[in-house]
Amino acid sequence: MITRKVIGADACKGRLVCIALDSLPSRARAGEIYRDKSDYFDVDVSAAGLKYLLSLKPDVLVLEPTGVNYIKFWVTKCAEYGVEIALVGHKQSNRYRENLSLPDKDDEADALALACYYLEHQSDPLQFARIRDDVTSRLRDAALRLKHIDRIQSPLLNRLQQDLAWAMPEVGGSVHAVLFWRWLAEYSKSARYDLLLSTTCGLGITQNMRAMAKLLVDLWRQKAIVESEMVDLLKHSQFDRDRAVMEKYYLPKIAQAIIISQYYPLTNFLGEDGNEIMQISRSRRTGTHTKKPVSLRRFRKTLGVAPVREASGKSPTKTKKAGSRICRIQLWLWLFGAFERKKSKIKTATSAMQDLNDLWLSLHAEKHIKVARSTFCSKFVERLFYDLLAAR
Repeated sequence: MITRKVIGADACKGRLVCIALDSLPSRARAGEIYRDKSDYFDVDVSAAGLKYLLSLKPDVLVLEPTGVNYIKFWVTKCAEYGVEIALVGHKQSNRYRENLSLPDKDDEADALALACYYLEHQSDPLQFARIRDDVTSRLRDAALRLKHIDRIQSPLLNRLQQDLAWAMPEVGGSVHAVLFWRWLAEYSKSARYDLLLSTTCGLGITQNMRAMAKLLVDLWRQKAIVESEMVDLLKHSQFDRDRAVMEKYYLPKIAQAIIISQYYPLTNFLGEDGNEIMQISRSRRTGTHTKKPVSLRRFRKTLGVAPVREASGKSPTKTKKAGSRICRIQLWLWLFGAFERKKSKIKTATSAMQDLNDLWLSLHAEKHIKVARSTFCSKFVERLFYDLLAAR
């Protein structure tokens, strides 16, 4: 085996805690390295820090992908200089650190575990988190920014709705047009709302409410900028086949961008031969052998429609939501707009949509609404997976 210099690095605010290894140590030796601490070194997020790290001539830099903003500088810069980047999932890193019997979860223990994990699993790419290409990474970053904006705007809206209950009861508690919020922020004029304010029985609008409304409208402006960026990124030719499949189901552009940012490319879910991964397993209860669609299950979980089962002792088996929450929200919005809304015309626009509409009607008639929605989204994602697979 070719000797490679591997640097395991735990990203902190403004620095990396690193250790360099060229061979896999035994558990006892790993414990000695951790306790001795003399082999560790820190690298600051700076030009000098980058220069020092590159001067060590590492072949591989191993990181955890959890601190996305902390590692972005190192991933981008080191890749530019030809250093291979390997990402180890948080769960895998924790389990491996415990397997090395390292007593504490600190920066040094994490860095050592990452380096050792790579040296042990370097021949199996499925043991590492995938690294997205530049365009997909930017699309993913935009999707996360959109999620952040949505998370900020909700408490602002809630606070303003509560204040309007005593400030202008005539409009309190209702969903308002964008013009109302722009008027409240003093960005637009409206004779209708001026009249309501002058005749209100409430206590009147405060400057604090107007300031909060300005924050809300400014957030919407930022959201429009991010959505425009996502639509532009979606136009890259590498996404053409994926977009063609999704447009068949009338998925909105933003939904397409968010979904693609989660799974692209589809080869992440396929075997080395480029085909779907299937496993033969034997049922413990019936003794029969069945095929398990591993690729499909991973794809479903990535898009947030494959619940994870939890069973312990005599307690009944429970399930919890897993995967991308932002994808689940986009799928629900599409489901509601295309099928649940009575006035929707696209539900019967094509034969593919007609089939999905029939599926929705049957599920809606037989199951509780929440179960019907989750089941429908799961079955749709299955169709999407096989359509994407056929389009490759």
